[in-house]
Order: sequence, then structure tokens, then C-alpha cells
Amino acid sequence: MKRLKITLLLVFLGLISASFVFAFIDTAFTQTIYDLAQRVFKYLLAISIPFAVAAIIWAAFSFLTSAGEPEKTEKAKKILTYALIGFIIILLSDGIVYALGNFLGVKR
Repeated sequence: MKRLKITLLLVFLGLISASFVFAFIDTAFTQTIYDLAQRVFKYLLAISIPFAVAAIIWAAFSFLTSAGEPEKTEKAKKILTYALIGFIIILLSDGIVYALGNFLGVKR
């Protein structure tokens, strides 16, 4: 039952963030592949941030409810580590697109 509630919460957050993202889609000005990649990364950023925050909150909740059990504490630390790594990658995604555009010589 607990996993079902967490899964439903994550799906709900995803749907809310996706609705905000798709409300602002404007493909009329996408003229280059670079613009398209930048738009895709921007929308993925807006969708994935709530999931990363939910994973961090889930890790914190797991850590607090572990009651000192080593297995549960390690699991919570692992979740937090992966969530933070994912969050950092999400935040760096715009820079990755920019760097690839410069490397490939895309004119903006």
C-alpha cells in the first residue's frame, strides 16, 4: 500500500509538471536541430526536476524511518546518492547541449 501511494504521488507530480511544460510548447520557431535539442532539454528539465525532488524527499523519509537499521539506512543513502547525481546531471544538461553545439559548430 505504501509503494502504491508513493507511485501515485510520483505519477501525479509528473502529470502536473508535464501539463505546465506542454502548455508552453511553441514549435513554430524551431529552425535548427540545435534549437530543437535545446527545447527538448528545457522541457525534460522542467519535467524531471519534480521527480528528482520527490526522490530526495523519499530518501530523507526512508532515512528518518529506518530506525537505525543498517540495511534501511544504506538503502536510503543509496537513494539519496543516486537522486543527487541525477539532479546534478539534470542541471548540467543545458550546458551539455551548449557544449555540443559549440563543438559541432552550430550557429545560433
